[in-house]
Amino acid sequence: MKFNIKLKKVRENLYIASCTNLPGCHIEAPTRQEAERMIKSAIQAYIKSYKQHHEKLI
Repeated sequence: MKFNIKLKKVRENLYIASCTNLPGCHIEAPTRQEAERMIKSAIQAYIKSYKQHHEKLI
């Protein structure tokens, strides 16, 4: 499954990243690199939680 990620610079030292495929999966970070790292971790945690609860991903 491919995940669509939106990354936006809101202002100096504030980036927001979200995975449009996974409702509620988003992060805030001070740098672009940190946002990219954090959204990957958030996606992994989201998938792990769904698997643990025997739920299907969208």
